[in-house]
Amino acid sequence: MKIIYPATAITQEVARLGQEINRDYAEITEPLLLVVVLQGAMIFAADLMRTLTIPCTLACVRASSYRQSTSAGELVLDLGDPADHGDILIIEDIVDTGQTAQALLNHFRTEARSVHLCTLLDKPKRRKVEVLITYCGFVLAGDPFVIGYGLDYHERYRELPYIADFTPPAS
Repeated sequence: MKIIYPATAITQEVARLGQEINRDYAEITEPLLLVVVLQGAMIFAADLMRTLTIPCTLACVRASSYRQSTSAGELVLDLGDPADHGDILIIEDIVDTGQTAQALLNHFRTEARSVHLCTLLDKPKRRKVEVLITYCGFVLAGDPFVIGYGLDYHERYRELPYIADFTPPAS
């Protein structure tokens, strides 16, 4: 395991993203709805939300797009009752194939005045579907399998305060 982004770098990047979001949404009159993609984005979303000075509310969605560590492109939306939306910001941990992010953007576009995407990590090498990322933390070079800071391998390693390149054991 090799640390790619230490905790200090993540903290700085989350603060930078928060400043951009605060600036861009400074004039909104209704709270910004943060839609957190569970489970991986919850740590990032919690830290990001604490940097925001604009009014915001929170909802969570579960997007099941992985089957044995490969993207299957299937979505199961499990969203409570977010009522009528003004502006929505989808919070993702990582955008790789783009399929999950694009499906969520398309889904919420019918319900909101504006929908944007914020991701901590972008992995363009795996992109299958073009997706517009409005707020992006780090761009991963190559195709590393990453864990930590919410990202997991079989539900393990989410608690790590850093992001690391991880080689899964051979099956």
